[in-house]
Formats: sequence, structure tokens, C-alpha cells
Amino acid sequence: MKRCLAICALVALSSAAVRADVTVTTEVTIDGPMAAMMGGAMPRLIMRVKGTKSRTDVEVMGQSVSTITDLAARQVIVLMPGQKTVQVFDAAQLEALVAAAPAPPRFDGTFEPTGQTQTIAGQLCEQFSFSTSMDISQMSTMAPQMPSEVLEMLKGAKMITKGFVWMAKSAPGAAEYAAYMKAAVAANLASPPVPGLGPAQGSLDQAMRLFRRAEGIAYLSEAELSLEGNAPILEMLKQLATMKMISKVTDVSVSPIADDLFAVPADYAVTKP
Repeated sequence: MKRCLAICALVALSSAAVRADVTVTTEVTIDGPMAAMMGGAMPRLIMRVKGTKSRTDVEVMGQSVSTITDLAARQVIVLMPGQKTVQVFDAAQLEALVAAAPAPPRFDGTFEPTGQTQTIAGQLCEQFSFSTSMDISQMSTMAPQMPSEVLEMLKGAKMITKGFVWMAKSAPGAAEYAAYMKAAVAANLASPPVPGLGPAQGSLDQAMRLFRRAEGIAYLSEAELSLEGNAPILEMLKQLATMKMISKVTDVSVSPIADDLFAVPADYAVTKP
């Protein structure tokens, strides 16, 4: 059934009148202890969409990772420019890795329109509120090596994320961007692998799918992360875990994207996932 939905989505995307390639540049700012650990170097993301292909470049602290997703080929390619290495995943392989992984912690989330609008960078944006909650004590399912004493101290603790996102439906390239995202979700390729950790899964995958319910381009998002509950160790962790993150689009381009950006450079060595 999932494969049938994916094929239908790809057909719809391919048959639609693709008017433009889309490049979205987003800058992220982080407040909290993590910002200090990063030495003030904030992440920058560039996502390019060309028909049924996308490329996402993430730059942070002088390092970069590029992920190429080909929906038609049902393939994800992860490039590590610093090491000139590449890992190649096909959809079946990703599904098998997720199926073999331990059960993820319980995740609860909401994503709802608020009815509010505002103009950002000249584009009318609709506001959505979101919240997520994850039981930290269930982390043992993904980290079985964690001492039982630590898990006992984390009982009753939850990681909470709350915030808002402003979506632009009529911005240049928004229709093509949204069509690609819908097809990626249907093809089970919406959440790319995390270098060194394998495919996104559990709460990360669920959060990504939750946020992609809204159509258009997210011009601005604000999220606050905190710990809640009555776990004995919680007070000590609260100061370290509290964080605010703002993601803001700094540029949207519909200029043509070169095909070679979606190809693996000849001098890259293939490594196993």
C-alpha cells in the first residue's frame, strides 16, 4: 500500500507543470548552553529541489554534510565533503534498518493552524503552533547500555518542545517545494539518514512528518525545548537542556539548478553505512 501511494505521488509530481527549481537558504540561531558549546557558530541550511530530486547542505562549525534524495530512484546519498566520502542508501535498505532498530520512546505531538498571519520577507505567512513530548525514561529502548541507575533517576522526566512556524503558500517556488515534500513523505524518504547514526527514526522521524503537514515554505520557526516532570535528577539537567532555536529563511531562489549538484563527485570514496 505504501509503495502504491509513493508511485501515485511520484506520478502526480512528475506530471505537474514544474515551473521552477527551488533553492531555500535557512539560518538557525540557538540560545542556551548548546550555543556556548558551539562557540557561536550557528547552523546554515541550503535545500535545493529539482523535480523529484533534492539536495540539502548543512553547514555548522566549519563542517558540512550534504544529503541527496532521488525519489524516482528511491535512493538517498550522504556526502561528507570534509572526508570526501559518500554513503548510499536505497529505500528498502532504510526501511530494513528502521525495522531492525529498537522501539523508540513514546512521542506525542500536535501541529495546528492558529488563524494568525503576518508578512515575512514580503510573503504572507500562516502561523501554526506545535508541541512535542517525549518520555526520557524510555531512552533505554535506543540506548540499552545506559545504566539502570540513570534510568531510575529519569523516571517521570519528559522532553518538551513548544513553538510556532510561519508557512508561506504563495511564495516563489512554494508549490514545487510542497509537491516535492508530499511525494517524499509518501515515498518514505522524507527523513534523511543522520551521518554516523543511520536513518532518522522514532521521535525525530515523527517530528519531521508532523511539521510537513503544512504546505509551503517555512519562512520562520521558533521552538523552545525544556525538561518537565518530577525526576530526581531533573533540576540539575534543566539548566543544561533548556534551549531556544529560531530558524529563518534568508533567501528563496527559483533560478535553474545545475544537474551535477545531484551527482556524486568522482573523487569521493564509497563507505558502508
